Amino acid sequence: MAVQNISSATQYPSSGSSTSRQQRSFADLYRQAREASINDNGTNNPEADQQETRRNREYIEGLHNRVDTLRGEILARVITARVDEPDAPDQLAGDITRLSTRLETLRNKLRNEEERLSGTLVDVTI
Repeated sequence: MAVQNISSATQYPSSGSSTSRQQRSFADLYRQAREASINDNGTNNPEADQQETRRNREYIEGLHNRVDTLRGEILARVITARVDEPDAPDQLAGDITRLSTRLETLRNKLRNEEERLSGTLVDVTI
């Protein structure tokens, strides 16, 4: 079988090396890249971005603190529980169940907010 002759890459119109294309300077290419970078961030205001980042970090830190506080409250209730009273175990179980439900809800919220603010794309299959 004979080897076919393959055209040069400069003969294709989409190769980027067409002779009809104007030669552009580095300054033009750099300016075009800077203008296109505006779409990368959504804003071109670094101070506003820093403030928003700081607010998001404070919000996530506050959620972490609330989770830790609830965990500590559950632990404190278990440690200081009085089992010598007849209805104490039932009341303690109800309190722990209620606080555990709140803790799980808060953990889910924290997880969702961290994912939302991390910029990770989530693939959703319908």
